[in-house]
Amino acid sequence: MQQTMLPTAQDPMQNFVEIYDFWHTPWWQTKVFYVVLSTAALLFLFLLMWLIIRFMRSRKKITAWEHALHELEMLRQAPATSEQAIAKHYFMLRTLVKKYIDARYGVSFADKTDEELVIALPRVVEQPAIVKDIHELLQQSEQAVFAAASLTPMLLTASIEKAISVIKRTIPQPKKK
Repeated sequence: MQQTMLPTAQDPMQNFVEIYDFWHTPWWQTKVFYVVLSTAALLFLFLLMWLIIRFMRSRKKITAWEHALHELEMLRQAPATSEQAIAKHYFMLRTLVKKYIDARYGVSFADKTDEELVIALPRVVEQPAIVKDIHELLQQSEQAVFAAASLTPMLLTASIEKAISVIKRTIPQPKKK
């Protein structure tokens, strides 16, 4: 019986002795390829991050008055026929006016009562007519929500219109150069 010699695992190049001059590393397995590939990947990631940051900065920010006018328009379009629905609308109207004053003037009135707001409002808002209109809105909403006064949908619509008027009058005018 004849024994065949198998190549040993100690010398893997033993099988390639005759063709060693022709054996080479493919280009996709070279260090240069890996350096170029990683550089291209890093450049792509930086470009992607730059585009995302640029997009985030260019998005238009919604101002406090735009948000309030949109919410009041939604409130105006929502039906309110029952006394409970009218009281709920007045509560939402009161909340919207307080949130708008908070956002517009940077003074927190969310934790204040309506009386405290009316007392502190002239220090923030310079126009007495606006302070008077806000006071009337808060009184009407207080009557509707807490005193269960009989208010009609027409009166609610008039209050919403007054709130829209107040917000439009408090929009800051662009400064002229």
